Amino acid sequence: MQRRELLSRLRAAPAPERIITALDLPVAAEALDLAARLGPAARTVKVGMELFTAAGPDVVRDLTARGLSGVKLVTSDAHAGLVAAIGATVPGAAWQRCR
Repeated sequence: MQRRELLSRLRAAPAPERIITALDLPVAAEALDLAARLGPAARTVKVGMELFTAAGPDVVRDLTARGLSGVKLVTSDAHAGLVAAIGATVPGAAWQRCR
């Protein structure tokens, strides 16, 4: 896809579809508070490695319990236990090995 076409598609998308809020915080409570304050504006969030390492899969469960849904992609190391935990926590999400 040409850069110009990609930019045109991004500009045509509704704003809430384009905004991704990074929850790259070292404390789960801070990330959950940020997501709560953003409310519906946080349609898409990114749980970063720092947050996931600090809080584990519980932070994904907490975000889901607060109404966020539709996990599309999880990126992590290829540790078998971690991959299994991701599959159990966010079934149906695609997994990609980080490099």
